[in-house]
Amino acid sequence: TTIKAAFKGCTNLASVVLPANLTALGTEAFSGCTGLQNVPLPNGLVSIGDSAFYNCPGLTSLVFPPTLTSIGAGAFEACTGLTSLTVPETVTTIGDNAFWACPNLTSFDLPPRFLASIANIGLDYNPALASDALEDGIADRLANNPAFISKLADAIIAKTGHYGLSTQADITNVLNQTPQTVRDVIAEV
Repeated sequence: TTIKAAFKGCTNLASVVLPANLTALGTEAFSGCTGLQNVPLPNGLVSIGDSAFYNCPGLTSLVFPPTLTSIGAGAFEACTGLTSLTVPETVTTIGDNAFWACPNLTSFDLPPRFLASIANIGLDYNPALASDALEDGIADRLANNPAFISKLADAIIAKTGHYGLSTQADITNVLNQTPQTVRDVIAEV
């Protein structure tokens, strides 16, 4: 079942109860619903279409179901009321500017696979948020992936032009290039 542009522009719509069997929110499903405040997303929802919640400033919180795999381009663009989001590990696709112009979004948990796409998905609108998401993602990758630690160390060593850390100065140089969040995680590993 898919809902496409069904409630577009319904500015007085405050809340919606979506059917339990809903698997996809189509393009512009709730676009421009400026009064929309509450939309519990059903378990079983697999995709949120392009601009599905574009310009819904009344949304202050949203919980993505663990079945979600796709978030479309501009899906939450201009949702100025959102303050916190957690994208589940099941999500494999996030469209361009999905979270653009969300200035009050201060907490954002993102699967590490999207670390290289932070600007594309719109988090560059808020540089502090983008930086936090990137650091948290790197810290998560470090904590849960010894092979990643090895690759990171190799990359840093290659960048410095050394094939090994032969002196205290080399070690200090590597540490100085490593953000404190990452250092903390390494210390715990």
